[in-house]
This record gives sequence, C-alpha cells and structure tokens, in this order.
Amino acid sequence: MRTFSNAALIWPIGLPIFLWGIAVLVPFRVLAQVHQRRAIVKQMAAVILPHETAEARHRMLRRVMAALAEMPEAQRLAYMREMQAALNVAPEGVRQLMTAARMAVMAELPAVQRRTLIAAMDQLMAGA
Repeated sequence: MRTFSNAALIWPIGLPIFLWGIAVLVPFRVLAQVHQRRAIVKQMAAVILPHETAEARHRMLRRVMAALAEMPEAQRLAYMREMQAALNVAPEGVRQLMTAARMAVMAELPAVQRRTLIAAMDQLMAGA
C-alpha cells in the first residue's frame, strides 16, 4: 500500500502563494528604493553637505551632479526637484552655500552634462 507524503500535498498550495508573494513584493521593493534614494538626496543637499568641509562637499556634489546628468530625464527631474525642495526650506545661509557649490560644480562638468543639468533646472524653475 502506498502513502502520500505531506511534501507532495504542500507544493500545489505553497508554490502559488510563493509566486504571488514574489510578484507582489518585488515591485513594492523597487518603489520603496526609489523613494528612499530621493529622501537621501534631499537630506544630503540640505543637511549633510552643508556641514562637510568645502573639499568634501565639492567632491560629493561633483559625483551627484555627474550622475544626475546621466540619468533619464524624468528621473533626473524628480531627483533635482527633491533637492531643490529641500533647499527651499533650508535656512538662507545653507541655501546660498549649496547654490554656490552646485554652480561651481556645474561649471567644471563637461559641456554636454552642464547643458543637460541647466535644461533640467530651467524646467524646474518653469514649474514643469
């Protein structure tokens, strides 16, 4: 006489639940990571970088601005909008410091990246 093991009965129930979990959780994880990165950029622009030394601020901001220039347009605008929103609520001294630092870094970037960032800033200022 042959008996069925419990493992054979679990697969028809467990596999669909497992696949449903993956299908539901993966998109939410990606969405959560995008929002987390935006929050980090926001915090970095208004809180962390103003308290760094000028050299460290310049080095970090150069990496961020170069990365922003290489992003797809919609993503670049979203990150730059978050950065600007954080600076808009920062104290005046921080705002001036970070604006000057961003402009200094943009002046050093290659012309193509600089034009890309300036076009994005123009769209932000126009309210797009």
